[in-house]
Amino acid sequence: MNKSEIAVFLGRIELFKDLDPVELKLLAGAIVVERVTPDTLLFEENSPRKNLYIIEKGEIELFKRTPFGDEMRLAFFGKEDFVGEGAFMDDYPHSTSARALLDTRVLSISREDFAALSEQRPPIAMKMLSRISRVVSRRMRQASSRVV
Repeated sequence: MNKSEIAVFLGRIELFKDLDPVELKLLAGAIVVERVTPDTLLFEENSPRKNLYIIEKGEIELFKRTPFGDEMRLAFFGKEDFVGEGAFMDDYPHSTSARALLDTRVLSISREDFAALSEQRPPIAMKMLSRISRVVSRRMRQASSRVV
């Protein structure tokens, strides 16, 4: 994918809906496209948060290990979903693990590149963080509903 294709794709993602075309192109310049094979971990519970991952194709499973070593599946994410958004919010380690279930292609942006972009264009950070907070809130409501 070239930067223009990446910018068009990003414009379809909920997280980037508030960005204008110029901002999407700037963001596209910080994106890394990665192919991930099945069973590959994108991140592991208790590891440092480094990247936001946007799924271009494939499927990602979010899971947590129980104290007995079993895996508890928490959520599945597919095309145009994203995981790891906490990397932009705080410095705490991942509370879950994420693994590819299929041949998957993700677009990633590191917390360092996001910070540099935010410094250069603060409105991008404000728009994205606002969207992240809405998504996190919605995911928390859904998780609470499932638990009840």
